[in-house]
Amino acid sequence: MKKLFLSISVCISLLGYAQGENNNWYFGSQVALNFAGNTPQVLSNSQMISMSSSATISDSNGNLLFYTNGAEVYNRDHQVMMNGDIDQQGVQIAISKHPTNPNLYYIISTPTLGGYTARYSVVDMTLGGIGSNGQHLGAVVQNLKKVPILDDLGNDFTNARGVTIVPHADGNSFWVLITTGTKLYSYRLSSAGLNTTPIVSNLNTSGIFTYYDGISLKASPEVNSCNYSHLLSITNSNGSTGENEGLVCSFDNLSGATTTDYNLSIASMGTLHAEFNQYANVLYISRYAPGVNTNTMLYSVDLLNSNNTNVVYNVLNTGQPDMYGMGIPITIQRNTKGDIYFYLPYYNNDKSLGKIVNPDVYGQSYANLDGLLLSNLSQPAIYVGSVNNLPQLVPNLSRRAGACLNSLTLTSPDNHSVPYTYHVSNNITAQQDYKVNSTQNITMKAGNSIDLLPNTNIEYGANYLAQIEDCSCKGGGVEAKKQDVKDKMRLDLRTMPTDKKAETGKSVKVFPNPASDILNIVSPSEIKNVFVTDISGKMINVRLDGHKIDVKGLPTGNYILNVETKEGKSAQRFIKK
Repeated sequence: MKKLFLSISVCISLLGYAQGENNNWYFGSQVALNFAGNTPQVLSNSQMISMSSSATISDSNGNLLFYTNGAEVYNRDHQVMMNGDIDQQGVQIAISKHPTNPNLYYIISTPTLGGYTARYSVVDMTLGGIGSNGQHLGAVVQNLKKVPILDDLGNDFTNARGVTIVPHADGNSFWVLITTGTKLYSYRLSSAGLNTTPIVSNLNTSGIFTYYDGISLKASPEVNSCNYSHLLSITNSNGSTGENEGLVCSFDNLSGATTTDYNLSIASMGTLHAEFNQYANVLYISRYAPGVNTNTMLYSVDLLNSNNTNVVYNVLNTGQPDMYGMGIPITIQRNTKGDIYFYLPYYNNDKSLGKIVNPDVYGQSYANLDGLLLSNLSQPAIYVGSVNNLPQLVPNLSRRAGACLNSLTLTSPDNHSVPYTYHVSNNITAQQDYKVNSTQNITMKAGNSIDLLPNTNIEYGANYLAQIEDCSCKGGGVEAKKQDVKDKMRLDLRTMPTDKKAETGKSVKVFPNPASDILNIVSPSEIKNVFVTDISGKMINVRLDGHKIDVKGLPTGNYILNVETKEGKSAQRFIKK
């Protein structure tokens, strides 16, 4: 017989919680950005020069804690942190919060010195001197510095490349993911620290190319699926071989292993870099192959509607008729607000980041090479130097909505500072050390039973609910189509179909949208005429100045910009704010 649910509700306090851990980026040649406001702000306080990868972490209110290039760790007062000479510079760096101790942070990297190894160092923010804000500056824990992460045989890696962090399905731990290009190693980071025994998955590459170097690993936001939780992008970035293969595969954050549900292989002669949009329905790829259409450096892939017989993709318009001499985007990264930036060497004297406009709508996005101008940069140029230089997003704990744990045993005081729900298919057992304090809001749901053993402590003032409720998974999102049509997808970018070339030449885009004063028109062809109509169809005359029109005089509302070029006519909707 199933047990009756228990409800204890003494005092409810609704609090707002900031999530500002990713508000700051420190990267490149002493470059720093803050994304807290509506417009990114350029900061001039960085002391770091990063020739390869970088990582940054702030507190939940968006206040900078520290940043690193893998060689040194810099504190918020922009000094090398105590014990901060970690010597972990390499292909990729990720930072993870400790699941239960808010003062501890893990820096995980794949350094290249002495081979492609894997290392982690732990930062304790209760250590170090007192900083300008009256709080400790943090220090790397001496006996937890440059700790080797070993493979499944207990050996040091010799070919570790990409690294990233994904929340565990239980909401209480993280997965540290490391790839060699042919295998994925998943290490669980829990309240007990980093588990040294990995879950190992073989990556199902197409077999087109077998040489891997400079690999980047990215995880998508959570996907609404029963069988898997995230998509992983693994891209090769060795331009010297002329043989590069990227991979998008499905990952289950309950088991820590890849699944066979989603597999997309991407072949290219040039280097590949990739990033997911914030809804995991579009993948953006940067790629360049000399002599194959000079305006084809960025692609978008429709992950939702692609299948084994048809990979849906297009070329992003850049508004530049010829990209020779401008390099390729060598890093591409989504920020905390869902905006996607990339760095294009040699463009604008290395003082701007490109931005993908409308990244969440497949077929409506395009590349604005002047997306973020850094004209007041103190240094001569951004110069990120190598791949993966824009900082990865630091994830928060997140219980997977579509996954059902069988049973759960709680053995220590609950550490969740935000309202939290445990939900399992069988039973939850709270042992005698389990405690819910007076400020917490905790819900337990189980399909069979919830057992509170003697000496379980739920303090006065806590909001606690225990309820019998089945745990079921409801699929959706990328999983909406039959699984067997997404397991062997192939995209070959070594050549470009004629229709894709034509698509590039005819695309007309406008930005910013919404616009307050100036509306820019991106067109690869000469613009002959433009006019604006309101939603009633009334024509409004506007003056074209090069590729810009002045819309300051228009009332707030929705409009359509009609553009005539030698290639034909097009209409683009925009908003005047």
